[in-house]
Amino acid sequence: MLNKQIKKDIKAHALEECPNECCGLLVEKENSIKAFRCENISTEKEKHFRISPFDYVKAANEGRIKASYHSHCNDLNTFSEFDKQNSQSHKIEYILYCAGNDNFLSYKP
Repeated sequence: MLNKQIKKDIKAHALEECPNECCGLLVEKENSIKAFRCENISTEKEKHFRISPFDYVKAANEGRIKASYHSHCNDLNTFSEFDKQNSQSHKIEYILYCAGNDNFLSYKP
């Protein structure tokens, strides 16, 4: 699911938002997946993300939501327990871009 273009789009989004976490959704439409940027409406954007419900609806209208993505700009280069719990409760794959070591991780519930 994470092709070269999607990685490039997520990384660009993350670097634009640092030191805040970016967030978005991977949306599939007509056998193509794209990164859909969302607004992080968390009150603590440097530590957490929360996808705007309006953006979620817009993304769902674009196609089938396949995964959620966000970034960590700090030294945390893994999913938090909160990330894992949310992935499991929403039954959706989470993608994480770690700016500190420039890599991607995936967590499947």
